[in-house]
Amino acid sequence: MDELFGGLVMLAFFATVIAILIGIALAMVAASAAIGGVIVAVRGFAAFVSALAARIKTRGGADRRPKDPEPAYEIYALGQFQRDLRGAYEEAWAAMHAARRSAGSFASSLDDGVTMPLSIGIVVGAYVGMGVGAVLNAVLTLPFVLVGALVIAGAWCLIGLLRVAEAIRRVVRRTGYECPVDHKRFPLPVYVCPGCGAQHARLVPGRWGILKRECRCGRVALPTMVLNGRQRVPQQCPEDGHPMSGLIGFTEMVRIALVAGPSAGKSTLLAGTLHELDRASKEGRLALNVVEDSRRDFETALASLAGGKLPEKTAASTRPALVAEIQGGGRSRVLSLYDAAGEAYAGDDAIRDLRFLEVPSGLVLVVDPLSIDRVATDRQEEISGLRDRLLPSPVRPIRALEATLGALVEAGAKPNKIPVAVVIGKADALGIGEEIEALAEAHGEDAPKHWLEAQGAGNFVRAVEAAFDRVGWFAASALGRVPDPADRRAFNPVGTAAPVLWLLKQHGITPTATPFKPSQHAERLRGAGVADFPPLSRGALAWRGAAALTLAVGVLSGAAVALASAVGGGMFDGVVSFASAEDDADEGDGTDQRASRETKTSQRDGYAVTMPKSWKSVVLDVRRTGYHESVWRAGGSRETRAKVNYTRGISASAAASARGVRNIVRRNRSDYSEIAWRSARIDGRPAWWWEFSFGGRRKVDVFVNDDCNTGYAILVETTGGQWNKYARTLKRIVRSLDLEC
Repeated sequence: MDELFGGLVMLAFFATVIAILIGIALAMVAASAAIGGVIVAVRGFAAFVSALAARIKTRGGADRRPKDPEPAYEIYALGQFQRDLRGAYEEAWAAMHAARRSAGSFASSLDDGVTMPLSIGIVVGAYVGMGVGAVLNAVLTLPFVLVGALVIAGAWCLIGLLRVAEAIRRVVRRTGYECPVDHKRFPLPVYVCPGCGAQHARLVPGRWGILKRECRCGRVALPTMVLNGRQRVPQQCPEDGHPMSGLIGFTEMVRIALVAGPSAGKSTLLAGTLHELDRASKEGRLALNVVEDSRRDFETALASLAGGKLPEKTAASTRPALVAEIQGGGRSRVLSLYDAAGEAYAGDDAIRDLRFLEVPSGLVLVVDPLSIDRVATDRQEEISGLRDRLLPSPVRPIRALEATLGALVEAGAKPNKIPVAVVIGKADALGIGEEIEALAEAHGEDAPKHWLEAQGAGNFVRAVEAAFDRVGWFAASALGRVPDPADRRAFNPVGTAAPVLWLLKQHGITPTATPFKPSQHAERLRGAGVADFPPLSRGALAWRGAAALTLAVGVLSGAAVALASAVGGGMFDGVVSFASAEDDADEGDGTDQRASRETKTSQRDGYAVTMPKSWKSVVLDVRRTGYHESVWRAGGSRETRAKVNYTRGISASAAASARGVRNIVRRNRSDYSEIAWRSARIDGRPAWWWEFSFGGRRKVDVFVNDDCNTGYAILVETTGGQWNKYARTLKRIVRSLDLEC
């Protein structure tokens, strides 16, 4: 029994010793694990804080890249901040891995003997420390994420507000963007960085910058709104790259076109107008500032008149002859004068290419008195003796008027809304000016009108007054005398500026003599370089971030109040059906999907044609030389049109008519490309189908004759880029032609 008791005592003693040793080992493991975990976690946390601080300070540093499709860096909070958070996490994780590996190497030196528990604890602690470090970093990230989300929300709110402000400015100032060469209109031009030449297609408040955006070159920060100086950035047409003055889009543009037949005196009248405007500006009676793009032509015209030389004949061009800033009515406007070659008004096709007639602010209709039939007959001998010096126009005024009206209507303009100044030119010839002055005693400002009526141009006068609601009548001597090659005295124009000033007055622009202030007007739009758009400082960036954060907090607070109010008063009282909203959406632009369901039939004299309801008539049954014409255009595209012409008493077959027109086009268009040339049937009758393209437009022209010797041609066309969109609709319109002999 004694031996058993002694054995149990020894067993208990050894068990106690073992328990103590195990406890010591576990304590060693726990202590070493805690130390290892703390070391690894602290290393990771420190690496995360250091990396994130460095990245925020440098806004991404070497990892920062421009954001496509614009050649600019996006707002830091909208993209780079997330990438920097991810990069800081990656660096912290790598640091913790490195610390764990170091701890593992140290632990391997303690894996023998009594220090083995320390080795185990260090290894376990290192892995636990990585988890703890990741959690600490995530907790630290939460405030950054919250602030970042608020800044992002505030940034988008601010972007929306600024875009609305810019839209309001454009409506109030009645501004828009138009290429000065081909007169194409677009929402925004392309802005060219003065530092590296990068092209910014959407320089507006957005993800690349709110008030300013940093170009990829890092040398400039470009303003994103006209309100803070965007108009100073070099700009160009987005389609053809034509340079554009900063005045375009900055202030209202007043487009005045000079129209007349060839040799009617438009070029000399324009030169005389420039001369008188310049003289008035120098005398302090007018505030005028010619922009750099027009200054050379402006000075050339003035030099020609000063040297007693006739201005050069207008070349075939759609560029404005003058672009100038004119001050009046409380602010400045852009005055753009256009002088197209007179030959354009001799034919219907050529004048349609004058796209500035789509949106003119006013017209100066120049009448060559020598082209009036009665004047040419009654004064034949006088004109014959001076023909080389007077150069009578071969186009009668009524013909130029008809061509102009046709182009205006076809372009979608409303002639009755456009003021027109009718100017009798060459008033210095044959005593015409004196005759008009004599009539002024009885008729005042209408003296030119009564002179025209007395010379047998009453039809012209009535046609002008019927087409236009506001008409001014003027007489002018563009040179001040009849030109004589032997007389080199300076020309002295008289009355040439009055029509332009009258047209400006119709738009509420009364010129002022107040001197221009470059800080407010066109001078400050010129010569902008890298130094004018310095990069944003850190203070400016912080200010913008604070503004966005403040706005976001305000918006979210307001939203919370509104939500609480809505919940309290019946949140769903005003909910409407989204499906109903979709049903009430706009009908669209007449594409194939709508056209198949919603059509209308236009009943004309001798035929009917069916097209989408959204299409609008431009001209109906207009009598041209030898034929009648009707034109419609798509509701969503001015470039997409359908035209029906018909000629009575025709004996040629449809194929012969098509062949004749085709030969003319092939001879005169070097870019002509034929797509289809074949027979067809329209309304059960033999027809000829001709599909072709030139000048960037694709067309289908179909010829068909009825049973009453009337020949029809239906032409549909659109731009090459829109052909796939409208092709089915256009061909459906062609096949809908219904002849009613």
